Amino acid sequence: MNWLNQETAAAWRSEGHRYAREINEYVRLGMESGWDKKLKEPENDSRSKLAADVWKMIREANKAGEVEQLRQELPAATWPLVDSYREDTQAIKSISFVGESSVIFRAGTSWEEGAVYTAGKHGICKMPELSLVGRSVQGSVYALVGPDDIRLIRKPDVQLQGEELAVLPWSTIKRQLKEEMPNLETLADCERPDQIIEEVIPFSDGSGLLLVSSEGIYLIGKDRTQLLHPSASELEENEMDNTSIAMAHGSVSPDERWLAFGSQSSDHLLLDRSTGKVHSIYPESSYPHYSVFTHDGQQAWFNSCHFYNGSTIRVPLDEVLSGASDKREEWPLAEDGARVYAAGVLSDGVVLGDAYGYLRMIDVEGAELWRHFVGSTISGMAVSDDEGVLAVGTYGGMLHLLDLRAESMDEYSIGTGTIRELGRYVVWKSEAEPLRW
Repeated sequence: MNWLNQETAAAWRSEGHRYAREINEYVRLGMESGWDKKLKEPENDSRSKLAADVWKMIREANKAGEVEQLRQELPAATWPLVDSYREDTQAIKSISFVGESSVIFRAGTSWEEGAVYTAGKHGICKMPELSLVGRSVQGSVYALVGPDDIRLIRKPDVQLQGEELAVLPWSTIKRQLKEEMPNLETLADCERPDQIIEEVIPFSDGSGLLLVSSEGIYLIGKDRTQLLHPSASELEENEMDNTSIAMAHGSVSPDERWLAFGSQSSDHLLLDRSTGKVHSIYPESSYPHYSVFTHDGQQAWFNSCHFYNGSTIRVPLDEVLSGASDKREEWPLAEDGARVYAAGVLSDGVVLGDAYGYLRMIDVEGAELWRHFVGSTISGMAVSDDEGVLAVGTYGGMLHLLDLRAESMDEYSIGTGTIRELGRYVVWKSEAEPLRW
């Protein structure tokens, strides 16, 4: 291990252990006391001064193929490095599992040039022909977004080869939009619409997909493209000539009957695909920011934010169907205090990822089961098919693979549960390829 500086590694481990121990105790006392103001916060983590030497060792360990030794000598951490390399970081988004244990993800937000990667036992592969990949809620169909079209593939391998269900050319999508809304500036007016998409969620029968972008939210099928938000009637009423929105988000229910979506200036919106009716839910906080459905499909959870804070409400779909939601002004909370960017759905609850870098596992009744800190604003999340591994992407340019079935948390982690990190990928702009840690 010629890359290893023993003195630096020992200092890194010692300070990391000290800080994690003190923060975990601080959080424990705070949760027990209701965050009594007399609590004394631990001293700041001082490892940032080691950042340059540690990053050099990460690079060299990867060249030597000694990543396991790297994790033992230098337990992974985020914020001691990110402060020094902030210009190199990029968001890890649109994450999904493929095959037995591989992961697909995009590095880069929708407003910057990014790349799609697959990572797993086969190594790390860049998919230069793709801008984005999305997966159906049931997990069998993937939408592969490229410059010419969107292809829907059933059960692809790690090279994303599989049964082709549909090809949706951008030329057709643009033409359909122009025919339907000739006087509006929409996704059809983008030279490269594939480069501004936030999310695509295909339907399991290969009939189409939900597309979320900064130029509107759309329902795309083989024969029609429909603008969902902002609606044409809303644009006409407000005398607007374009579909540009901020904080665009959307999700699909497990049975694919319901679509939840919205943006900064809307209410929380629920489309019942069986009737075509759109239901509006007033947000708890200022701006709608994220939506997700529970595993059983009985609840839609909506997050609204105010700066880095926010609230997540739980909306039972049976109340929406009965009409009770039209009269209801308050909803039960899933979480109060977090701006949510991503979520992972499990059988017994939902893992919410927030702007402060925390994961919170919340059950369907709104009780917090555990929390775990990954160190940077969370940008994407996916759960493995067996619910044993959680893949978490951050704006710090890291993809974390977390063991949800571990018996204990390691001594360098911050959290209240038994979550243990299996490994991570660091995808920074200055590096020729992602590095493992």
